[in-house]
Amino acid sequence: MEYISYSFIAFVAAGLILYALLPKAYGKYILLLASLIFVGLSGGIFSLAFLCISIAVTFVCARAMERTEKNGLRRLMFFLTVLFHLSLLFYFKYQNFWEYTKELFYYISGSEYLPELTERRAPLGISFYTLMLISYAADVYMKKRKAEASAASFTLYASYFGHIVQGPIDVYG
Repeated sequence: MEYISYSFIAFVAAGLILYALLPKAYGKYILLLASLIFVGLSGGIFSLAFLCISIAVTFVCARAMERTEKNGLRRLMFFLTVLFHLSLLFYFKYQNFWEYTKELFYYISGSEYLPELTERRAPLGISFYTLMLISYAADVYMKKRKAEASAASFTLYASYFGHIVQGPIDVYG
């Protein structure tokens, strides 16, 4: 689903109508449901699954970082969170980096090298939400903010359809 399409206009209109008809207490949940549906329709179940896994890992690790007083353990949890996210990002977006690097070195040395490129379909918005979730984890690690207690609020922050594809990268709050 693209932003400039009749299906997107219909999707937003349906969400606004639902938002207007239901009590205001459900507003956050309507936006959350709309965001998850948007990711599912735009990127497929594959993109939705990776988004939810990334959100869950960050949510659990941030809550654990906040609960522990041991700096070494906090640092380890932050490192593992960043490593997890960057590994996924590198796997999906930069899988051909080494092949291009080898091609460059062969070119510099005057030889020819044909890279064996790998095609992988990256989850929708992975670069955007990876950097956003790492930023959130860094803020919790450095005690700039408390870890979000509500899984629904945190999931809405990370998956909001109004910015998941377009950006800009936000800070939590």
